[in-house]
Amino acid sequence: MTIGLGPGIGLIGTAKEEAALQALASEEVQEAEPPEGSQIARGKSKTKREAALSSAKNEDEEVNEAGEERAKDDESIEGVEEDSNDYIMVSGGRLLHVLQYYGKDWEAMIVALHSVEAMPLPPNMPTKPYDYQLKAAAQIDFLRRGPFRAALVGDPMGLGKTLQAILSMMYVKDEPGLCLVLCPAVLCKQWVQAIHGAFEEGTGLSVLHLNNPNFSAHQILAGGYDVLVCSYEFADANYRATQKYREGIETWVDAKDPLLPKPRRPTAALASGLWVMAGLPFKRGYLDEAHMINKRDGQRHRSVMKLPVKAWVVMSSTLPHTRWDDISGYLDFVKGHAYPTHNKFMAQFSVSDGRTARAPRLKLLQRFLQAITIIRPQDVLRLPPCRRMAFPVNLSDERAQVVLELTEAYKVASNTQHEKTFENLGGRTPAIGLAIRAQMHALHPFLDPKRAEEEVREECNLSNKGIVGANAAHLNDEFAEDGHTARRRGRWLAQVAELDDDTLFDSPHLRALVDLIYSMTKDAPSRKIVVVSQYLKYLDMIAEALKRKYKIDPLRFDGTVPQSTTGKLQQEFAGLEARPMLMTAGTGCLGLNLTQGKLMLQAEEWWSRSAEVHAISRLHGQGQENKVVAVKFFVHNSSIDAEISRVRNLKARINTPLFKPLIHRHDETPAVVKLLN
Repeated sequence: MTIGLGPGIGLIGTAKEEAALQALASEEVQEAEPPEGSQIARGKSKTKREAALSSAKNEDEEVNEAGEERAKDDESIEGVEEDSNDYIMVSGGRLLHVLQYYGKDWEAMIVALHSVEAMPLPPNMPTKPYDYQLKAAAQIDFLRRGPFRAALVGDPMGLGKTLQAILSMMYVKDEPGLCLVLCPAVLCKQWVQAIHGAFEEGTGLSVLHLNNPNFSAHQILAGGYDVLVCSYEFADANYRATQKYREGIETWVDAKDPLLPKPRRPTAALASGLWVMAGLPFKRGYLDEAHMINKRDGQRHRSVMKLPVKAWVVMSSTLPHTRWDDISGYLDFVKGHAYPTHNKFMAQFSVSDGRTARAPRLKLLQRFLQAITIIRPQDVLRLPPCRRMAFPVNLSDERAQVVLELTEAYKVASNTQHEKTFENLGGRTPAIGLAIRAQMHALHPFLDPKRAEEEVREECNLSNKGIVGANAAHLNDEFAEDGHTARRRGRWLAQVAELDDDTLFDSPHLRALVDLIYSMTKDAPSRKIVVVSQYLKYLDMIAEALKRKYKIDPLRFDGTVPQSTTGKLQQEFAGLEARPMLMTAGTGCLGLNLTQGKLMLQAEEWWSRSAEVHAISRLHGQGQENKVVAVKFFVHNSSIDAEISRVRNLKARINTPLFKPLIHRHDETPAVVKLLN
């Protein structure tokens, strides 16, 4: 029996939804091994309650600061067999039921967060911030002073998260220490410019773009800076250099060889021990586009975690970037909770559907997040409307059959639960490689030659993670094709340039896309168009087709374009001459303000709805004065497009309701999620 967690009480969903979930969860599921924190070891007859207590005694649990305070006034439930996943450990080894842990005191924290008074308008600001930005800055400060020492900020793109972050930095300017901004490399200069421009000269924050590995912590302190800005890549390299040095020293000491040279200490400004020795850890760390490092097993994630930061501000317009459990990774930057591992997070907040996927315990997770999350609705900023449309294209029966065969092969491979890396497959093409091939073939057959398996592996970037299950998660992020070497890319571009017209235009998709671009520019020469694809090679073919057929020379922005040209590209796009902008869905959708654009063409179906919203927001955001039209191309008789659409909609059916109660205006009182009806 489980107190308060039975179906029909509204903890997980509606009565009907909960009954269905319970029925599914009761099906027999074969697992390779018990999950971490499982209640009963196989072959033993302990009750779940006894197993939970035994497990608790043997685990080195992180003390939950918030739970410790609440435990003083609460009594744990005794005398009833319980599911250990319905309990949370607090100090002293005591277990509290989730209904107690997330009870009245937790509700009081939610109310307190959203009752914070807005920050007073700072003087000397050329651009007056919106009221919701001033409120968010105050809420960030409130959260960093509380038990969590962190805030999750999930405002949609275009609402000005950067400015409200800068406001919150100004809030603590006079406190000792520095603020640290970590972001994708392409955004570093924009952060520096935004910080410089937020206040009149000499009245704001002094900032350093840290991109020199030889710059030391002593030099930073001597410079008297308020803010450091650096990339995730730089922070990762900085930390790994210190780790390599420590390992080298250990080897050198153990060797006891006087002829072995002593490792040289690296200059590592961020990972330097000076910050702790001087009692000046970074007072705040800001993670921009945080979904890019939210995987708990990712190298950059682990490196950033180790930096000496007192409180974190996690910023992303797509917090659950693809799946609802992406949220777990952000909790490494949040203190005062009971979920130090992904397994513990899933044990608390997920329900097995009896097959392969995991569904969230919706209301429990919502209530947890309400105490640490700040999200405004898109309409808090009154923007012109954005109309979304679809543009269908048809393949020949022969090509549709090829796509079908590749799609079916992808489904078989993706349902192989032991697929982890290319090597695990014994030389077979990984699932994601088959999905890419299927979609590329639907776009243009020249994109799908019979490539060597080694080339498929390189393009799919399988060094860190394979695709398990049918979700094909993170395709847009982890398997983009922006990573070609210069030599390979040069060969490819030469091949495209040498194609005859019959081969180049042997694609109904390419012909339709190029013709639409031309007709839109012909009808309205001043109309600015942005074309976005997740495939760099396809953009190359589109660019070549535009030049040949219509003498249109498009602008380009992707992973091959130097970061130093970002500002120039934005100026060219905003200029009098209306040249289409071709950009990739990954790198291209970071760091560009394209609000002069009126039409966005999404070249193909994407796995992530968040990625689609991210791309549209490049045009439809703060500063947009005209209606925006977003057109998505899809291949009507392509089985891979149908599969991508199915997966995307399946994920959205969880993510959308999960975040619904977390989104509200700054001047509205949030509806606190009730665990019991």
